[in-house]
Amino acid sequence: LARFAEQWSDWGSALAPDAIVAGMHALAEAGPPWSDATRRLLTVVAERQGDDGGWSEVDLFPMLDMLLAVGSPEALAVVRRSVPALVARQRSDGTFGATARQERALIGLRAGLAAGQGP
Repeated sequence: LARFAEQWSDWGSALAPDAIVAGMHALAEAGPPWSDATRRLLTVVAERQGDDGGWSEVDLFPMLDMLLAVGSPEALAVVRRSVPALVARQRSDGTFGATARQERALIGLRAGLAAGQGP
């Protein structure tokens, strides 16, 4: 994963953004030996965040889950900027759709709390 991280410098490269998000999450969970890789990749992720707070070609919830796993001040700043995208996806009943309802609700809650937008 760290070798892939070294090669990934462009959103449109051969490595799909979803794959990089999954790899970043694993590296974040692995801890300090891989912090340099996650810090470098975080810059690419932050640069690709849209004006609406989301990302093209990446599901918002795995992205937020990964950012929360990274947990650095820089990652949490990206989470804060994602709040409009999260709110836009929330339905009137509080859910985020039919797919992985509980998991997405938990990620949404954790992101809201991290962004200072929780209950």
